[in-house]
Amino acid sequence: MEKVELKKKPYASFNEQFTGMFSLENCLPHNVFNHKFNNFHVYDMDYFYEEIGWKWILENLADGNDQHLFFTTVPENNMDYTVAEIPISLEPKKIIEQIDILENESKDVKNTFFLTFEEACLFSNAGNWGLYFVREFSFVILATEETFVKSDSFLNLESMTVEEFTEHFQDCSAWTEKGNRKYLKTFNKIFFCKQRVRKMIYLKGITTAGAYDNREECLEEIHEDIQKIMKRLILHYDIYQFHLSHKFDDSADKSVLVKQTRFRKTYANFYKEKEERFDEGSNYDQYLLAEKDSDFSKDIDKLRLSEMPTKDNLRAELLAFFPLIVILSDSSELMAYSADMSILELV
Repeated sequence: MEKVELKKKPYASFNEQFTGMFSLENCLPHNVFNHKFNNFHVYDMDYFYEEIGWKWILENLADGNDQHLFFTTVPENNMDYTVAEIPISLEPKKIIEQIDILENESKDVKNTFFLTFEEACLFSNAGNWGLYFVREFSFVILATEETFVKSDSFLNLESMTVEEFTEHFQDCSAWTEKGNRKYLKTFNKIFFCKQRVRKMIYLKGITTAGAYDNREECLEEIHEDIQKIMKRLILHYDIYQFHLSHKFDDSADKSVLVKQTRFRKTYANFYKEKEERFDEGSNYDQYLLAEKDSDFSKDIDKLRLSEMPTKDNLRAELLAFFPLIVILSDSSELMAYSADMSILELV
């Protein structure tokens, strides 16, 4: 009968495989995963103390070509890795039982703390996903590459929204209120936005003409700068204003379902803008930029936005394909988001 076994893996050979998935710095929230990942889902730890979590792992993450999952953590001082090898042929109930047995019987306390999910890393030879367990705050992060294909049962395990995670974290955290705010802001930026924001430009001012912002630049000049930026962008891209609504809009250039519950539906509506829209410079709204004269409707359909874990991920999902999102406000502020640093040179 196959079972979960603890094995020593030489640092020299196993480290390359491990660092292809995780960062050796092992520091939340900044340095957990290899930089190749930009898609994340966050789950309540409680799922993985029960069969439901391991059933989901085996159905969605385990590659049929792999024989084992590797469950380990960052070693100390370049020592060999201690790895729990989990046969993918095991039933979820047996995995939980055998992990408990290993934990209770092991005498190597320093190298088995991960079996209770303390900073534990789970992955397979597939190399396009990794799970990071944080018992201290009772949550789990899944990182996936673009090559990762979600099965039909992927959404059976509900990931947290940013609001749910905030409440969950504050309930579990012993940090100070100031530390909580700083941590949550960073965590949200990295893991809930999913696409890492490469660059942002902020232009701030008050709304009275002739006033000065905190850098002593005229507000009127800031308006002109924003106007010039938008005029330059519209030469290179088609620009679509977009927002979420509970109504399908026939007048929109594209209206797509992003979430459906028993009682209501949520749509993302997109409206193509003309150059005149930005004659006054800052015009409050959020805008998605698409390649000039591309088939926008077809490109939106490729994203399969209805499969998003939460509608809060909309901007990140759009940036997985489209080059740029620009947010303007009437307070003379421009923010530009892109997954490609070079694109922001136009801003």
